[in-house]
Order: sequence, then C-alpha cells, then structure tokens
Amino acid sequence: MKSTKYSVKSAFGAAFKSVFRRQFPGAAVIAAICACLSVISAIIYCMNNGSPGYNDISGEVLIWGSFVLFAVSVYCAVSVGIMYNSYFSRRACDYHFAMPYKRSNIYNSNFLFGLLAIVFALLVSAASFALTVKIIETVYNNSHFTTINFTVQYAVILKPLLTLLAALLAGYSVCSMCAAAAGKWLQYAAFCFIGIISVPVMLIGIASRISDVWGFMADVFRFSSVTPVGVAAMIARGATDKMYVFMSVVSLAEFAAMYLAGLLTFKHRKAEIAENGQGGTLIKYILMIVFVISGFVYFSAEKNFLATAVTGVITAFACAALFSAGQVRRKKIFTKQTGIIFGVVTGVCLILTASVYLINSSSYVKYVPKADEVQSVTVAEYDSFSGYTNEPLWYIIELLNGEPTSSGEVTLDEPQNIQAVIDFHNRAVSDEVMNYTLKNKISETINNFSEATTVSTSNANDADGAVPTEEEITEAISCTIEYKLKNGGTVKRSYTINYDLWHEFLAAFKTQEAIMQQEPYSINTDEILYVEGTIYNYDQGSDDSYFTSYNTYIISPQEWADIRDVLVEDRINESDYDFRYGFDGAGYFTIYTLAADLPQEQKDLILSMTPRERYDFVAEYNTLLTADPEKYSVYPVEEASVNINNSDKKTVQLMQSPEMQNNLT
Repeated sequence: MKSTKYSVKSAFGAAFKSVFRRQFPGAAVIAAICACLSVISAIIYCMNNGSPGYNDISGEVLIWGSFVLFAVSVYCAVSVGIMYNSYFSRRACDYHFAMPYKRSNIYNSNFLFGLLAIVFALLVSAASFALTVKIIETVYNNSHFTTINFTVQYAVILKPLLTLLAALLAGYSVCSMCAAAAGKWLQYAAFCFIGIISVPVMLIGIASRISDVWGFMADVFRFSSVTPVGVAAMIARGATDKMYVFMSVVSLAEFAAMYLAGLLTFKHRKAEIAENGQGGTLIKYILMIVFVISGFVYFSAEKNFLATAVTGVITAFACAALFSAGQVRRKKIFTKQTGIIFGVVTGVCLILTASVYLINSSSYVKYVPKADEVQSVTVAEYDSFSGYTNEPLWYIIELLNGEPTSSGEVTLDEPQNIQAVIDFHNRAVSDEVMNYTLKNKISETINNFSEATTVSTSNANDADGAVPTEEEITEAISCTIEYKLKNGGTVKRSYTINYDLWHEFLAAFKTQEAIMQQEPYSINTDEILYVEGTIYNYDQGSDDSYFTSYNTYIISPQEWADIRDVLVEDRINESDYDFRYGFDGAGYFTIYTLAADLPQEQKDLILSMTPRERYDFVAEYNTLLTADPEKYSVYPVEEASVNINNSDKKTVQLMQSPEMQNNLT
C-alpha cells in the first residue's frame, strides 16, 4: 500500500509547530547538559590559570568547545531517530503519512528543528562559559590586590571549532538521510554506523591496501578528512590553514548533498518499509555497498594475493550478511537484491586487488633510479613506534593513534650523497632483504609485512646466532625516499624495514650536507643571541665514570660557527649507535634565539646587549615576568639543544682549551 500524497498549501508552519511541541523538551535537556558542562569547565580552567601572567585560556576553550560539540553530535544522532520514530511503526507511519502535509514539509520541519536545536545548545553553552569566566574574574579582582583578565586568542581557536561545527552539520545531515531510508530503529542505527564510521574505514582501507603493496606511505588523515570522523582526527593531529578550509568546504558540501538525498528518499518512501524493513531505496543499497567494501579492506594486505583475497571475502561476506539480516523480519539472510550486490561488489574488489598486485610486480617496487638521472633526493625518517605497520588494521584506532611522525628529513644534491641513498635503496629492495621473512618463518611474529615494504621479523645479526650488544640498533627503519629527476619527474617510495640496514641508511644522514640541515646546526648565526655550552667533568678515578661537576660557557654567535664545524666533523665520525641514540655523555649546547611574539621594544633592548648581558637578562626574566606581567608577558627566547657525545673528542678538547676559559660563567 502506498501512503497518500495529499497536501495542502502553506502547511509547513503547522508541521513545524507539531515537531517543535514534540521535540523541544529534548532540545532543552541537551542545552541544560551543555550549560552544566560549560560552567564546570570554566571553573576548572580558570582555577588552573587564575594567576597573573597565566591568563590565556585559548587551549582550554578549544577543549571545552570540542567536548560541547561532541555532546551535541550525540544528541543529533539520538534526536533524529526520535523525530522519525513514528515512521518506524506501521500504524503510526500510516497515520502520519495520511496527514495533510507534503512529504517535503515533514522532512524539512524535522531537519530545521534539528538545526535550531544545535544552535540553541551552542549559544547556551557559550553564554554559560563566558558568564562563569566573567564571574570568576570579578570575584578574584574584588578579593586580591592584583587583577586577572582571562584572554582568548580567537584566531587560534575559531578555525578548528568552526571546522568541527561544519563536520557536525555534515554528520547531522547524514543521520537525517539515514532516518529517511530506515524502517526501524535497528536499521537506523546500522545506517548511521555505516555513514559515519564505515566510510572513513573504507577510505583508509583502500589507501592502506595500495600503500602496503605498492610501497608508498599514504596520509590516512587526508584520505579520511572528507568525513566527520576524519575531520576530528585531522584536527587532533594538527591541520594547516589550507586543510581547515578544505575540510570546512567539503563538510558543508556534504551537508547540502545529504540533505537533498534525505529529502528525495523521504518523498519516495513507502509505508511498507516500517512493516517488513524492505525498501528499494537507492540510499540503502549504496550504504550496503560501502559496508561490504569497508569489510573487504578492513584488514591490511597480506604477503600474497591469495591470503588477502580470502580474508577480504570472509569479512565482506560477514558485513553483507549482517546488513541483509537487519533489513528483513524473517530468517532469510539474503534477498535477491542484497545477494547480487554482495557478489558484484566482492567481485569488483577482487579484480581491483588483483590488479594492485599484478601492476606492482618488481617493475614498480624494485625500481631505483640511476645516480646520473637524479638531481636531488629527499630522505625522511619516521618514528617506527607510531603505529604505521602492516598488521591487520583496526583503522579507527590507528587513525586516532596517528600517522608516523617525521624524526628527520634531509634533501641531498651532492653526487656522493645521492649515491649513498641509492646504495641503501638497492639493498632495501634486494632479494636478500625481501626474501628474508620467507626464510625465517619460525621466528615470524604477528607482523605480516607486504613485499613492497621489504621487511623481516628479526634482526639479520640474530640469524647468524650472534648475541645483540647494546651497541646494535634493533628497531625498524621507516622511511620515505623521494627522487627529483633531471628530466623533471619524481620517484617516491616508502618502506618499513626490520632488516639490519642501519649502516647503509645512516650513511645518508652522516654527511655535512645532511647534518647542516638539522636544527640547531641549520640556525643562521645572524638569528642567534648566544649559545650556552655545558661540559661535564668526570671522576677518572672510579671504575664507573660519572661526572662530578660541570663547566658552563657563554658563547657568541661568531664563536659558535667555529665550534659547530668541529662538532659536525665529530658527528660524522661517530659510531652508528652514538649517531642514532646520541645522549649528553660529555655535555650539550643550547642555542638561544629571539621569541617571535616578543614586543619590538624588548627585541631592540636584547639586541643591543652583549652575549653575556643577554644571558644574565634571560636568567632574571622569570623575576621580571612575575613582578610586571603586563610589560613582561612573553618569554624572550626560544631554545634548541644538541648533545655532545663522549666520542666527540675534538669538540670536548676545544671547549677545554685555554682560549675558551674566558667564556666560563
């Protein structure tokens, strides 16, 4: 039975009033909850920052705003289901569709009320937070001799909060579309899960699948940033201004698109959907396709195509069966339509996955340019403990954990340094390294690395029976190599390597060209105020050496340039272990530069001083900051440190030379 489409003109106002009367109590409750959350947050944040000189609560406001938006997003998901609850019951559905309202009036009334409820909750939250902060300021200033004025850097917090708001609107629109297509609460919950969670899982899975096989490190944050969940993760990770604009525009476009999709779906909705859960809506089938694909790519690529295909088919079948079973009220798992969708989608996924493996072969993964073809090469090392592995991925957890963070990046254009990178790259893709895992199945762990990522699961020295010493580097190498070719092209590959190639890898970094690109060596001497050097004095009489005292030197920028050259020479001659894990065994240098946001008057004052006067001024600055926080509100310098290892003999001798004694504090 099709429900009537009888309508009367100018019925939107009546439809909206009906929705308002039914849904306003829920909107009032979420507004009250957000208000309480805001008051509590304001009290906690102000108490922690309520002292002169520490009144900037921008970070706290950002955290508070994120929590409020999260609370409102939960309300949206639940309230939309409540709005459409009448359409999840056959009799109620018939009654409401028989009312003299256009389908568009019903949908638009629900949609508009939801938007107004969001705005109402956010305004109440902001007013409650601001009022609480103002009351705390007034009470404090009336009871103390000093005054506090809490400040917020709106330029810092508005970009992430407005982007999160756009993502919230996109999520709300998705929920409305899902409610328009669903026939019961279980379906609505499943549709929302697919629309909000399975879409980023699908995107991340596709990106990771290609990355695992082809050997490039895809930025999963960027892949998922077109979804509300991805926006939140990208902001937590840290986004650029361009990314904020991109995510906001995409979220608002999704908001409009999902609204139109929901409206069209609701206008063609049949009352029978509420009875048996079946319905031929395009939205339902699209959601099933997304769910099946996300299941197929949920686990990362295995060592070979067969293992990947079997795993993908099993998980895709589980997702298809769950989805199909939730659509009907009978024991039959698949209908004709859902069975066809599962078969077609799984077949397409198998074909695409096979093409990834076939296209890959050695022509892609093992390709290394010739030295005379390369103009420059950039090598970036990544934190091997940051979660970028080819284990079966729990994508959302991996997403929130974050992508690998770069721990070093150099661009080399000197021929001998380019050749060092090419030598490492050739070793990384050699049969010896790539087949090592196959020869050591007994020691294989849960890591199932792909061929392109060229890994083994134990150190090469372990295979020879040697006992690792504390001087060996046993962690994995995670890196990206990008060649800029003389013909204008680029070649980029990424690898996670557990085979011992550290000597070849560090050869690219243990050069003067590479070291001088790293802070603090790369800091221009014209930007340096002074350098503080600390050299430890060791007790040579004991069996276990330990420092009993230390000397501190104040070094001018000109003197630092000479010392830096000696230190770079020492670093090149260090062992790989010391170079990798260098600690302050002999001492350290701290390079001081002007803080960017320091008032110009104080910048001029500091620049007119000698290095030692600058040192004394900075040492006394905490006292000045406490005594006059209005004038001295910004710490005047920024610091960068470099360690001196025990093997850096020339540097230690230079610091202990007679000519350096005049620099002692």
